[in-house]
Amino acid sequence: IMRTMADFKALREACGLSQQNVADALGVHLQTIKRWEKPSFPYNVPDDAFDYLDGVAESQAEQVDCMLHAAAQQIEQFGKDHVLVPITYYRDQQMYDAYGRGKGPFGWSNAVARKLAYELGKRGVSCSFRYPSDCTVSTPDDDYWVLIDKK
Repeated sequence: IMRTMADFKALREACGLSQQNVADALGVHLQTIKRWEKPSFPYNVPDDAFDYLDGVAESQAEQVDCMLHAAAQQIEQFGKDHVLVPITYYRDQQMYDAYGRGKGPFGWSNAVARKLAYELGKRGVSCSFRYPSDCTVSTPDDDYWVLIDKK
């Protein structure tokens, strides 16, 4: 099945990446990414560009799985009704650079945070978004922070 320009844009946005983020990662000009997403431009998005975004999405899914596992351990110990999962969220790139533990765009981390909140919500687990200055601690993975609080 051939993927479309709209598929590319939707995947890029789901990954929390700007057009500039993708252009930088792929070593192409910003205008190239804009053309790949413009329906009137007669050019298909190259497979390696989709491969890059697929890799980002997979990395994010792995990160969410890791955090869900950590939350499950706390839920097992304290019970679902006594666990709150505060999730780190960044206002902008400047905040991420100041508090972030990995390199890269803040949108990536925020996309992971939104996916984690969604998955926790599906499981009936309470969570709240917090800025990094709101008493978060790190998980074993350096790219994301989460703290499990007892309610």
